[in-house]
Amino acid sequence: MDGVHDMGGMHGFGALPFEVDEPVFHSEWEGRVFAIRLAGSAAVRMSVDAGRASIEQLPPAEYLGLPHFGRWFSALCGSLIASGVLSEDQMAAIQAGQVPELPSPAAGDGSSAPRPGLDLAVVGNSPQREIETQP
Repeated sequence: MDGVHDMGGMHGFGALPFEVDEPVFHSEWEGRVFAIRLAGSAAVRMSVDAGRASIEQLPPAEYLGLPHFGRWFSALCGSLIASGVLSEDQMAAIQAGQVPELPSPAAGDGSSAPRPGLDLAVVGNSPQREIETQP
């Protein structure tokens, strides 16, 4: 794929900064986005490859204008809408700082609600998938 994200060998973007003892996250919001991305990716059953592809499909100006975790968050918002987890109106309410009314994930029969984000954080996400036919 040849897009704005494919900058291998390109010149003119300046030197890459190097920090000795660089922190995992430079700002608190970056850690939050990382956690939200894990939970959100589990909610839409997004693989690592699909997550990367969603980032690579951002419009060029948006891709270049956002920091690394900003790209992650923007792409996840689009994926949550595209998969039907959230409507555009619900996402707009969230972005406006409101809490939209969301249907409860609980079955209503006393069973516990699914926790895909928590399960992903505890168990991990194996790249192995069940297949119906042998290769």
